[in-house]
Amino acid sequence: MLVAITGIILLLIILSDVITTTLSLQGGGWLTKWMMRGGWLAALYISGNNGRSRFLDHVGYVLLLSMQLFWVLGLWSSFVLILLSDNDSIVNSTTQLSVSFWDKVYYAGYTISSLGNGEFQPGTIRWRMVASFYSFIGIIMITLSITYLVPVLSAVLNKNKLSIYIRSMGYTPAQIILNSWDGQNFNRLIDHCATVAPLLIDHEQNHRAYPVIHYFHSSLPRHAVTLRLATLFEAIIILKYFVREDVKPDMNDLAPILTAYENYVELSKDGSRTTLDGAFIHPLIDAELLDSDLLNSGDIKITRISENDNNQRKALYRLVEEDGWKWSELGKQTEVKSKSNYPSV
Repeated sequence: MLVAITGIILLLIILSDVITTTLSLQGGGWLTKWMMRGGWLAALYISGNNGRSRFLDHVGYVLLLSMQLFWVLGLWSSFVLILLSDNDSIVNSTTQLSVSFWDKVYYAGYTISSLGNGEFQPGTIRWRMVASFYSFIGIIMITLSITYLVPVLSAVLNKNKLSIYIRSMGYTPAQIILNSWDGQNFNRLIDHCATVAPLLIDHEQNHRAYPVIHYFHSSLPRHAVTLRLATLFEAIIILKYFVREDVKPDMNDLAPILTAYENYVELSKDGSRTTLDGAFIHPLIDAELLDSDLLNSGDIKITRISENDNNQRKALYRLVEEDGWKWSELGKQTEVKSKSNYPSV
């Protein structure tokens, strides 16, 4: 009886995790989240917390396939446990004698996969009903697993599209500012941000519905979406606090992108390992921007940045680090590996 109860509990756990992950659109089940998070942290540790490691490029699809394999093995194991509760649950179709442990494992596997086999059969009507139930559950779970792949891969493509679009605006915060200035205004940046805002909202919603997309990593900084998003936000911060008042655009024109960022940075609250409470991250203003006539005269004072904006920068810092990168990457003109491990805070 204890074996059967264990099998039923395992079945309920697996079904709950599958349904929550594939149908709820509220993120993965607790088992899936735990496995994904643990797998990513292990991969990050093996790579030496190096976002440029090509090893990390393979983690996303490996975790996705591992999750689905875990569901199948969990369902299979629960059926085996339930069958083991009765010695005569499965019999040989020819001799009508009880079968061995491995025969029951074999029977459970081909039943949930709906392959069909006449070699073994349930010993009683009750066990026929149990076998039919698991056969239906197997079909449903396999179907859900396969259909889950389609929106996940679509979300990964949207994620790549977002990073490429932001990269086209400039590689560093200063480049984004300078590329957006036409000599009179920053309308280019406002137009670009109006395009980025819905892409970012889609990415944020996809991230919440399918957390596994976070682990589809790119070892190239120009394609790393967390770096690109942090770079654009840093450009907006520079524009908001350090660009001359007479050329600064109306921040209301950037309201859609700022609202999208407010929702996005909430992702940093999920299991972050980094704490920066009470610290200010120095704005990434390079010599090229300092030599322009766009900035306010005088020293660059980090205390100009409001607490709310600084908290969002710290949240982006956390997301950047969780992806294996360093904040200093945002200010680099090229993809040459940095000698510095951490930014000044």
